[in-house]
Amino acid sequence: YGINGIFFDEVSTSTSDLPYYTQLRDHVKANGGIVVLNPGTVPDEKYMQVGDFVCVFEGSHTDFLSFSPPSWLPNYAPQTYHIVYDVSNSSLSQTLSRSLSLHGGMVYVTDLNLPNPYDNLPSYWRVEVQSSFTSYEFLPKKSYRFSLGMRLL
Repeated sequence: YGINGIFFDEVSTSTSDLPYYTQLRDHVKANGGIVVLNPGTVPDEKYMQVGDFVCVFEGSHTDFLSFSPPSWLPNYAPQTYHIVYDVSNSSLSQTLSRSLSLHGGMVYVTDLNLPNPYDNLPSYWRVEVQSSFTSYEFLPKKSYRFSLGMRLL
């Protein structure tokens, strides 16, 4: 299968590293790819000009409930995403709704936890897949991109 982009994990949030990530972006773009950045937290706003998609939250459900993004972040809603782990089946709806209320463009939710919440698919994966092809009855009636395994465009 063809590769259409690069996912950069553990991205710095420091402005001093912006030239490095800009250079990486330019190389990926020159080859027709998309750039996905994962600092796991809100980076300096200038990073939003570097990545096509930027992870502004990566953490537990408990931490996500208290996540308070900066006031400028909604300006970049379509390109932001949240990764939330340790989400019980009973908290799935709440987590998806919270992501929507925080203007997340995409979200990946799993019930797995540290040390590796990416080791397997969530136990409710079939529900997520089915919901992505039907309707989001558990969400407010508003446009929302639901990311299955970080499906990008």
